[in-house]
Amino acid sequence: MSKPTDSHKVPIDIIFLQKLYEAIFGKAIASLLADMTGISVRTWQDGGPKRKSVLAKIEDKSQQAGLKAGFSHDEIDACRDSPFSVLVINFCSSKDFQHTLKVAKKLDDRMKRFYPFHENRDVEGFKGAFIEDGILAELEEWLSAVEEEKYLASIRKAVREAKSWDELQPAIVWELFLAYFQLMACWDIEFFSTIKWDLEPQPIGDLVMPALNPKAKKRTDGNYPSRGLLHFPMRRLLDLCYCLSIQRRKGKWPHKRGTRRQVAMACGEVLMGKSGEASEQPLANIRNGARKLNDKEFLKVWNSMMGNNKNKIEIFTPPWPWYIFAQIMTLMFVKFVKSDKSVKSAKSVIIFDPPVYRYWWDRYYDELKGQGACFGCAPWPECLRPNQPLLGVKSPDSDRSSQSSGRPSSPRDSQ
Repeated sequence: MSKPTDSHKVPIDIIFLQKLYEAIFGKAIASLLADMTGISVRTWQDGGPKRKSVLAKIEDKSQQAGLKAGFSHDEIDACRDSPFSVLVINFCSSKDFQHTLKVAKKLDDRMKRFYPFHENRDVEGFKGAFIEDGILAELEEWLSAVEEEKYLASIRKAVREAKSWDELQPAIVWELFLAYFQLMACWDIEFFSTIKWDLEPQPIGDLVMPALNPKAKKRTDGNYPSRGLLHFPMRRLLDLCYCLSIQRRKGKWPHKRGTRRQVAMACGEVLMGKSGEASEQPLANIRNGARKLNDKEFLKVWNSMMGNNKNKIEIFTPPWPWYIFAQIMTLMFVKFVKSDKSVKSAKSVIIFDPPVYRYWWDRYYDELKGQGACFGCAPWPECLRPNQPLLGVKSPDSDRSSQSSGRPSSPRDSQ
């Protein structure tokens, strides 16, 4: 059996996880590993240490660091070679998110199962496991339920007829979508169950997904302008946090979402700069995707937004799942390009219909509800209602939008 070419040595799910960790922590993977272990960046860039004694020291150091951070031995063992579980436990207490950890473990086990097929470019082994492990059946059930059967043809063809690794791509891409939709949907409703709200449960994921600006107006030629047409995940996350901060600080929801200046002021020095140097530009760059927001910055933003709790309303910890959703959705659904001046701009964005995500959210909601989870029943305020889609949206350059082999729902690529 031939070895994989460089482009296929690392599975797409591992590449995606690496990019996700880099976006969250604001550092390259090699730098993160160097910080954690004390081993040089160059060593990690060259594949990591090889000596057993060094690896044993790294394992012991990781164990001690986990215990010092408050994790139990069981939690640390559960995270060994399990990046999905690490993602959940790193940001949330495992005892409050047992359902999410169960989903994460399933995804970790699946990654370990399929890694040899990627590594050896074993097409037949991948196809057999894809069917035997029920992944094809899950995709068929999911896409049929949300009336998106048209995407099943390419998946079935890949799983049943592919002779090369390239021909497997529709199945590989959709397996990635399936994994993250399941993880996000379960984490979404389980986190919602920990928030002391009187609001009826709704998918928070809908509020941070890429969306079309509901205020966009058509030009005289019948098309929408590309500028200001799209709201990216990180912008929507900060808008959501701003509305929540107003409710927590003043005891009532704002009538509408904050302006850019209001949100920037609430974000504090991390985005506005020190007094006398205040500027909305850092927030503007985050809103249009030109600037990232790492976890330390988000924590500072959150603390600044919450401010003084004048009404003594209980303030819960930072909504890390929402932040991670925004990072996942940015990486998965927004394609950026750099101009000659190294300024990032969105080349294409996948917009999909809510039922695709809602399908999994409903499933996990039913599970939690059946096990006694309690939720409120008050209607959602206007400021938190999802953006309504614009039908028939077409930007001037939409014919040049990138097209991928597999994608969610009825995506509308808008440039």
